Amino acid sequence: MARRFPDAERTYEAAVESARACGSRFEEAQARRGLGTVAATAGDRNLARACWTDAHTILASLSSPKAHDVRADLDALDSHAS
Repeated sequence: MARRFPDAERTYEAAVESARACGSRFEEAQARRGLGTVAATAGDRNLARACWTDAHTILASLSSPKAHDVRADLDALDSHAS
């Protein structure tokens, strides 16, 4: 399973770049959320937090209800830190 993390990370990074190239902030946020999920699963809490914070900021600026889902990801990450 660990071998798949680099592949997933590359795929989400490419999705971020594609979304930025076509100007889709929503899709960029979705890709950043995916990067955060990969990072969290791999144990990189700092990267997960950074990715999810970026995703949340974008989604909140779009007034997307998905922002609440990303906030829940961040809250869960924080609750596991205790």
